[in-house]
Amino acid sequence: MAMRTPVRFVLASMMLGLAACVAGCIDFDEEVENVCKRNPPLCGEQSDGGATGGTGDGGNPDSGTDGGQPEPEPGRWETRDPMRSARKGHTATLLSDGKVLVAGGFNQSTVVATAEVYDPEKNTWTPVGSMNQVRADHTATLLPDGKVLVAGGRNANDEATTTSELYDPDSGRWTSTGRMTGARAVHAAVLLSSGMVLVMGGGTNGDDGLTSAERYDPASGLWSDAASMPVAHNAPTATWLDGGTVVVIGGFKQTGPVSTVEEYSESTGKWTTSRDESPTPRQDHTATLLPSGRILVAGTSRNEAPGNSADIYDPSTGSWTSARPMLNAHAGHIAALLPSGKVLVAGSISPSGSSLSVAEVYDPGTGNWEAAPSMQHARAFHVATPLKSGEVLITGGLSNGPPTNTVEVYIP
Repeated sequence: MAMRTPVRFVLASMMLGLAACVAGCIDFDEEVENVCKRNPPLCGEQSDGGATGGTGDGGNPDSGTDGGQPEPEPGRWETRDPMRSARKGHTATLLSDGKVLVAGGFNQSTVVATAEVYDPEKNTWTPVGSMNQVRADHTATLLPDGKVLVAGGRNANDEATTTSELYDPDSGRWTSTGRMTGARAVHAAVLLSSGMVLVMGGGTNGDDGLTSAERYDPASGLWSDAASMPVAHNAPTATWLDGGTVVVIGGFKQTGPVSTVEEYSESTGKWTTSRDESPTPRQDHTATLLPSGRILVAGTSRNEAPGNSADIYDPSTGSWTSARPMLNAHAGHIAALLPSGKVLVAGSISPSGSSLSVAEVYDPGTGNWEAAPSMQHARAFHVATPLKSGEVLITGGLSNGPPTNTVEVYIP
């Protein structure tokens, strides 16, 4: 797919870091283009699966004239109008027009079908048509035509479902589409360069993990089986790479957290296991694609590893390096790439079950973690949506017990 709109605010932040490059740095226009391909919300574009570019990360100093010192990244949080419904296990999808569709989730102990749209410019929430089925722990994927595919999740009986449906922003209505080949919840979904959607892993109940994967074809509205993963992953992260590779990291299965890394090739339709296992088996973690093409994996709820640990995976070599520990332990948190190329990590659930408001920022140029202001609300298992403005929208999650309807934004 060709990029549809020009690079906007990302140019300014990229210019500061790239203009100071010495000989050996990559071309500025090429790097901006690659960052936008990998991170559409930064530029308001759709990824076209282009080639990977990169700058250094993983603790290596940058090549600028600032001697590798991190730029100040204090940022600030601002409260926004609350959602009409408290939610946890919902989805929040950036639409083509810059608004955000929030759908489903748990409201207290009830699974809901309601959906609402947030307008960042007006700071307003508008209810839209409800989904055809209640669902939580589902996935939502923005399709090339601007519609949103919602798939799977848990129904009112806490059972994984095979149903899927489409949201049309033009009409504000939901329509049912094909059933998945297998029921799943807490799975992962990625839009492929072909316009098809790859769904993988998840589970049906308890600690059961799935190895199965399948593809949705928007042209036909049908699902078809894809090759199965070598290892089951329940609640994994899935990262799309330029060149047509999907990297699946972490999650859990019956025997505990997963340490192997599975990679799916869109061109061959096959899965391979990466050369190196993750040095830290993780669940309730995050995986963030850095501008260099490496992946920052952070946090865990498992006692086997410190909750403040972080590692970096290099898909080009299939190898891992340890990142500096975070300033705080994080599990059930969010991670979002900022326009500067840094990564915001915020929120957590403590070992005692209380929600936390802690936040910090990772600088790939120096490998350092920088303290950020705490969120306005303590929360865990919330959802982060990078907006076209460069702000990060935070919705719902658990707030020291029940789900919350509170909303806030991080302003870098």
